[in-house]
Amino acid sequence: MRNGAITDGQSRRIVDPNTGATVTNLAPSAILLSWKPRCDLTTISDGTTNTLMLGEKHIRLSNRIGTNEDRSVYNGDHETGPVGREAGRGRSSDGVVEDKPLVSDPNDNVNPDKRFGGLHPGVCVFVFCDGRVQGVRTSVDIETLSRLADRADGLPIAGEY
Repeated sequence: MRNGAITDGQSRRIVDPNTGATVTNLAPSAILLSWKPRCDLTTISDGTTNTLMLGEKHIRLSNRIGTNEDRSVYNGDHETGPVGREAGRGRSSDGVVEDKPLVSDPNDNVNPDKRFGGLHPGVCVFVFCDGRVQGVRTSVDIETLSRLADRADGLPIAGEY
């Protein structure tokens, strides 16, 4: 579901500085000339203090550095694969309800490339849309996590996190 606070941009134009030709990715020498986000602060109707923006991504301790889920940080042009993460309750592409809790065990192998988690015992660190950095308990209930992860569900944050 593409309903997070940060999603890939639209209308971006990237050029090769040597040729001026438009390219599709930000190679080391490419220049980003324009970019328009699909959402901005005005689309976070639940409030910036109640919405997660960035978080630690879960990377298994057994993972080799630079492979699998330990690849690039979020770069704004993809939200799935090794750079995207999901949190809370949602639906799969075929409509099945799925819970995506925070990872508390660094060796957890359940969808490691899609979950948030860190090496801080008992918490996963997030940046909220108001700029605050705060740990969220890995034991947070799924309903509270879902409400924090959805920028426009219109529901209050009822649980502790």
